[in-house]
Amino acid sequence: MACAALCLSLSTLATQALSVGIIFDNDLFLGTWSPFATFYELTAPVCVWNNEQSVTYRIEAADFQSAAGFDLENGVGNSLPYSISWQDDFNPLVWNELQTNTQSSDEYLFDASPQCGGSTNTNLRIEVQKTDFDNAASGVYTGSIMITVLPQ
Repeated sequence: MACAALCLSLSTLATQALSVGIIFDNDLFLGTWSPFATFYELTAPVCVWNNEQSVTYRIEAADFQSAAGFDLENGVGNSLPYSISWQDDFNPLVWNELQTNTQSSDEYLFDASPQCGGSTNTNLRIEVQKTDFDNAASGVYTGSIMITVLPQ
């Protein structure tokens, strides 16, 4: 993966033999400061749909690069910690922070139309704290996270 800044590659997996789908861009670039300039954030709209019997789902995020965070390309032992949050359209004021390799405790609603009818029904947010960013070694940091949809 070639990145000019912080970037993240995401993939998805549905865990049962249901018609489950999740859509978002494969390569996402962090680069927006928070309104209070305390962290970098990336918010990506997501579509999670299911046209079978399951109405709700939980998710699990797994980091394949390093448990510590984004890894510095061509750098040994340097990483940049980050957090992942999930938000659905039914409760747009609440962001639920995910723990790496741990199933979310909150349940979310699938969209019943394939590919959400061309829309989205949730958001994924990645945050890097400003203090961690300021203390990081110079270079390009990359990471990969797998989001698993767990029908309930």
